[in-house]
Amino acid sequence: MAKEKPVSEDLNKKLRFYLLLNVMLVIMALFLFDLMGILNIRRIFLPVVSSLPLVGKLAIENVEDPLLLNREEKKKEEYSLSVWEDKLKEREKTIAAKEAELKSKEESLASEREEIQLMVAEFEKSKNEYANYKKNVIQQAIYIESMPPKEAVARLKEMDDMIVIDIFREMERRAQSEGRNSIVPYLLSLLEPKRASVIQKKMMLQEEN
Repeated sequence: MAKEKPVSEDLNKKLRFYLLLNVMLVIMALFLFDLMGILNIRRIFLPVVSSLPLVGKLAIENVEDPLLLNREEKKKEEYSLSVWEDKLKEREKTIAAKEAELKSKEESLASEREEIQLMVAEFEKSKNEYANYKKNVIQQAIYIESMPPKEAVARLKEMDDMIVIDIFREMERRAQSEGRNSIVPYLLSLLEPKRASVIQKKMMLQEEN
């Protein structure tokens, strides 16, 4: 008959198996927590492993290297962000300068537009005034032609020289267009000699210019 194994030996084997199983489960759980970021296994076991010869030095290097890489990556990211911030600030300055330039140009254009509008209004006013003046000169020329010469001369004496000249010019134009002689020379002869001479000289100067 085969010898039966002692009960204590079987019990020891079972205990060792369960112990090994628990250790493996614990290790797997720790690695799982490390992957999930709940625990940092390398930091926890670093003091224990670092006391071992050769292995400890390698373990320290393996732990610090990732941290060093993280720090370098962080520095690079910070530098990149700093460069982008500087570029954004320069861009903002450029945009602000362009906006100020555009605003200045808009103000200048608005001022020029206002000046042009004033010039147009002034021109229209002058044109209307000239049209009214021209109309008045024509009416005066027709009126004086229909008056007796002495009364016409008395009326001309009250007018400015330039107005008298414009009336005479209109009278000459009308006489020429109607094919008759102008009465302007006769009216000049009835004026005071001194004033008649001044008016004639001014008329000659106008013709020369």
